[in-house]
Parts: sequence; C-alpha cells; structure tokens
Amino acid sequence: DTLSNLGSNTAAVTAAGTVVVNGGAITVANSLVANALTGGTKQYVLADTTANLLAAPTATVSGATAVSSTDDGAITVADMNDLVTKYGVTKLNDSNIAVTDTVANLQNLSANSVAEANSIVRSSGSATSSELDALVTLCGGKVPANIPVSDTASNLVTAVGDSTSLANLVAHLAGTITVTGNATVEQIQAINSAAGIGEVANTFEIVDTAANIAAATSGEALNVIQDAAKI
Repeated sequence: DTLSNLGSNTAAVTAAGTVVVNGGAITVANSLVANALTGGTKQYVLADTTANLLAAPTATVSGATAVSSTDDGAITVADMNDLVTKYGVTKLNDSNIAVTDTVANLQNLSANSVAEANSIVRSSGSATSSELDALVTLCGGKVPANIPVSDTASNLVTAVGDSTSLANLVAHLAGTITVTGNATVEQIQAINSAAGIGEVANTFEIVDTAANIAAATSGEALNVIQDAAKI
C-alpha cells in the first residue's frame, strides 16, 4: 500500500511478513519512515538525489528493490562508481544516467558503471593517444566523440601507424592534435599525412638536423617548417 496508508494501519502492517510500499518511488527520508514501521521485511522503489542515495543507511539499501537518481543528468565518475558499489547493478535501475567528468576521471570508471550509464560526457581535459585507446576499450560505443588529444611526436607517430589507434583518433578527436615536446620534420609529416585527422596544431617545436631542415623546401615538408612555432 502507499506509505501513508501503511502508517495508519498498524495492526495489518504488524501482522505482515513483508510490507511493500507502492504508489510510486519514495525518497531516502521516506524510506526511514517505512523501515520504522512494524511488521516484516520492507520493500520499496527508491528515487532521490545522488547525494542522498549515497548517504542512505544500510537498511534503506536493503529495502530498495529498484533505485534511480533524480539528478542523473550529470553524475561524476566517483559518484557513479559509488552508486554501483552501494546498490549493485540489479537494483540500480536508471536509464537516464549521464556520467560527466574530466578525461582523467573517466578513465577510472568501473566496467559496471559503464554498463549502467546511458551516456558518458567529457567535461574537460585532454588525452594522450594511449589514454584515448584505453577509453575506447573501456567505454565502447559510449565513449565521448569530442576528446582533445595531446601527446609526444613519438607516441603520435606510433598511434597513426596503428590501424586501431588511428581509427580511434578519427572517430573521437576534438579539433586538432597538439604535439608536446620537440619533433622532427619527419615525425610531423608522418602525423599530418595520416588519413582523417588533419594537420596538427601549429604549436609544435622542430628539433632536427640542419640538413633535414634545409631539405624541407617543398610540399608537406615545407608546410611543417612553415607551421612550426619554433625551430
């Protein structure tokens, strides 16, 4: 019955082996009222803010048969992992959860959290090529499609030379790639020539032999020299 009706029918509730609260989901605060009733095992559907759900006592968790967050539009990785750990994947029944966090934090999602999330959103931050690969492996089709990538020239050359890593860059890169540290003319050429990702941001610094720099007089090699922030 509804929580109100249960509270006003003490004799029937006391005699019951199981007391089910219906009439819609109840809050954590109301679960405390339900659990304080006489009678047997309490059961109810729980819906409350993420903060309240995480602060709920053990008795509330035990009585809940299904759980959803009322502010599920932007849940952090830490809160999502904690919700899954606290209530389990069987009880956590919220099809609208959007996990929103930094790229660094998204890498800490548990496999169960990924499975329970409806969507995964990057709030800020960039990834290296290997971190992007790891995110795609972890999140599958839910990985954000707008991730800035910032990495060394050496790592990026390796990434664009690998079919899986290159596909991940093409599918999920936001904007242009930022090359950190120093690079040779040949390295920037290799990255720029990779299909589907465009030229790197013109913030890189070239450190190369005088002969290699002098030889970069035409085509893509010349573009590298012209785009370099510093040589």
